[in-house]
Amino acid sequence: MKKLTSLLSLFLTFALLIFYFKIPANIVNASLTNNYSAINPSPRKALSYLTLFVQSYILQIFTDLLDDSSTATSPNTMTLITNTSGNVTVRSNTTYTNISDNVTVKPNTTYINTTSIQIIPEANTKYVALTFDDGPNSSLTPKLLDALEKYNAKVTFFIVGNMVNNSKDVVKRAYDLGNEIGSHSYDHKDFTILSNTEIINQVNQTSAIIKSVTGTNPTLIRVPYGTHDDNVNSKLKSLGLPIILWNVDPIDWDCDDANLVYERVKDNLDDGNIVLMHDTHPTSIDAAVRILKDYSNNGYKFVTISELAALKKVQLIPGGTYFNF
Repeated sequence: MKKLTSLLSLFLTFALLIFYFKIPANIVNASLTNNYSAINPSPRKALSYLTLFVQSYILQIFTDLLDDSSTATSPNTMTLITNTSGNVTVRSNTTYTNISDNVTVKPNTTYINTTSIQIIPEANTKYVALTFDDGPNSSLTPKLLDALEKYNAKVTFFIVGNMVNNSKDVVKRAYDLGNEIGSHSYDHKDFTILSNTEIINQVNQTSAIIKSVTGTNPTLIRVPYGTHDDNVNSKLKSLGLPIILWNVDPIDWDCDDANLVYERVKDNLDDGNIVLMHDTHPTSIDAAVRILKDYSNNGYKFVTISELAALKKVQLIPGGTYFNF
């Protein structure tokens, strides 16, 4: 729209100049004398000033046409995407493109009802989603958050509702750093053995407590133990929640060797993978911190589930199950 306006202004300016130079000087002088002699005794001089002004205006138009930085999206810019009408917490130095307009957003700002944001992947980069279940843990999760902040990485936390009350500050910090907060039920019960009412309560209780901390409802769920059936899928569909599973499991919850957990994750850092980990085990945190240190911005970027889905142009459907992208 800016270019169109500038082009139109340029056309009208040239038309004005052509019109001016085609008019005989005596007519110009007479016309100007009749209309402006009381305030400007030198019409031709006034037109000279007008010409200088027009030239300056033309120069500005060309500058605007060449400088389209206000709407350009850097090919190396990582951005957040959402297909929902909920709140979007944006990040600094990130260009977000809406359907109807382009805007460079401010850091630590929440934009409401952002409906469509385009994400542009970086060349020669593998994108992986690290995910952490069963937290938050008041003593272990902060160590992971320190590493995420240090290495400019993002992950998704699937948190258990009844774990939040003692770690609200941890959840808030995780959210404020740009990590994604998903639901992992209220008290980690197998959904396949629950009634529909119990499933709804598990989801709603967890959503309510997450919203009380972050201000937003979770838009993703990971069912406890990864167990689900057609009924669970149908109920979660009605609640508007896609089901996020995984395709990389280092079995960190049953391993007391951080080096082994590290190797299991390292060997499966393929583009589009979703890695299951737990921020409730010291060895898991140690392995994750080492992964972040060794691979962040070294041909890899660790992103949230929603970011990874956007990068791979996958629309997350409520009730759908996703193992990787």
